[in-house]
Amino acid sequence: MQEAIENEAKRVQEYLGKIRKIEMSAPDPPDGAFLTVQFERGAGEIFLVLDQQNKVIDLNLRITRVERNEHPEEGSEHPDEEKPLSIEGVAQFLENEVAARSAKGNGWMEVRDEKTGNLLKLKMVRIHRERLAKTADGVYFVCADFETSEGKLYDLDFWVMEKDHNLAITDTTIHKEAGQPRYLWVESEGIWTRKPL
Repeated sequence: MQEAIENEAKRVQEYLGKIRKIEMSAPDPPDGAFLTVQFERGAGEIFLVLDQQNKVIDLNLRITRVERNEHPEEGSEHPDEEKPLSIEGVAQFLENEVAARSAKGNGWMEVRDEKTGNLLKLKMVRIHRERLAKTADGVYFVCADFETSEGKLYDLDFWVMEKDHNLAITDTTIHKEAGQPRYLWVESEGIWTRKPL
């Protein structure tokens, strides 16, 4: 179990640092376990899905806090230089957030369809890393494909904001349903807005 946790945590060590502490969180769900993880520059939660022999069959890490490094690592050339959050770090945050939300929904993330009012149960297929963008200081745009249990595809747009060294999803919209766009992105004088179809 420890090895599985460490392997998952390695994905975020680039911007959170090494693991300092892992603790069990209560109460534990019947088919898994929640743990809290303290990193050098942040924190997270790990949800373990266990089989009947208590072996790890799935593991999801969700970042809950990102801190700036106040003390430079040994050998740092510029003591005041802060390591910026990378675009890949934002993608990993979204992957972890979707995994955590999906764990609460038996493997499916629930999204309210603002057009129909229906509650959709979706699984993430992929993040469009080629479309990831920093749109303003501390604001990021992420686009990802999801599908239903019947295989119907949805393209979701997410806005992720960094505030006080924490990341949070501030807005989620359905951009496309089965390949059909619901709105277009229109640029005017450097500002992008949604134009309904």
